[in-house]
Amino acid sequence: MKFPILNSLLDLVYPKLCVCCNRVLMEGEENICLTCLYTLPKSQTHNFSDNKVMDIFLGRVHLQKAFSWCHFEKETSVQNILHHIKYKGKYKFARQMGEVMSQEIPDFFADIDAIVPVPLHQKKQKIRGYNQSEEIAKGIQEVVGLPIFPELLKRTRFNETQTHKNKEERWKNAEGLFSLAANEGFEGKHILLIDDVLTTGSTAIACLKCLQQIPNVKLSFLSLAFGG
Repeated sequence: MKFPILNSLLDLVYPKLCVCCNRVLMEGEENICLTCLYTLPKSQTHNFSDNKVMDIFLGRVHLQKAFSWCHFEKETSVQNILHHIKYKGKYKFARQMGEVMSQEIPDFFADIDAIVPVPLHQKKQKIRGYNQSEEIAKGIQEVVGLPIFPELLKRTRFNETQTHKNKEERWKNAEGLFSLAANEGFEGKHILLIDDVLTTGSTAIACLKCLQQIPNVKLSFLSLAFGG
């Protein structure tokens, strides 16, 4: 049941603010104001031969394509978005970002058969209440209609966060971190791995190497942000 008058009074007392600039959101805006949304540092590297995201994977795992929607830098709007998605319980915001991203790059999904989000350990997902990568994937699904298979990959151990680790520590931490579940029906398919942010690539590559065990599989990668 909706109570428009009560909701309006609550908005006056506890106004909804943009997660990036703290401006009061206007009607029709959700989580982020239109100004901040359209001034995000968008990446267009998938359109050029010099694709720094694809370079992360070269020599480690073969991909059809790879793309990150925004550039990540500390103390910026992109960091605010990722922080709210991961640590503030805003799973619907993750879906919203997945929708907006896929609306801007619809051609990227043209030959994809299935989406697989980078998994969280069951313990961490229980604490957080959701997997942000899976929620991003659900937003993408709303736009492009592709099936999501969150159980295809399993995280084998509860590891500490990668956030404060250096590059070498991240690679060591990701060794043997994932396993492939029963994969019948995925032979020869084109699978898109989804993550929230790509930094060194250690986590994504560990996932992709597991997925490579599927016969004749094709692999691609997509994240909301790249850098850090």
